This record gives sequence, C-alpha cells and structure tokens, in this order.
Amino acid sequence: MAKAKSRNLPDLSHLAQPGQTLSVRVTPRAAQDRIEADGPVIHISVTAVAEDGKANQSVVRVLA
Repeated sequence: MAKAKSRNLPDLSHLAQPGQTLSVRVTPRAAQDRIEADGPVIHISVTAVAEDGKANQSVVRVLA
C-alpha cells in the first residue's frame, strides 16, 4: 500500500452522517489537491486529469 501524502486538508468528518447528501464541485488538473468547504458546497481540486476516471479516483482518495 502506498504511503499517504501529508496534506493540509480540513476535517469534514462532521458531514459523514448516514443518509447525508453532499454537493461537490471538482476541478481536475489543479496545482495541488485541496478541499474548501464553502457553505453547502464542497470544492475539491485534484492534480489528476479528467480521463479514464483518474480525477474521480483522486477525489475518493482526498475525501477518504
């Protein structure tokens, strides 16, 4: 298993509740992985490109 990168990401664990729906906006090909919680929408930037599901896989890793 690959070692997790050290990232300064916000704690969103309070949003992880059964049945909870999250609004997410994703930006692929960003300079760095980043999460910004702005009201009801979570903005996620990932460095991966949006092809063959690579950006989606990065979003899952960032949220995990």
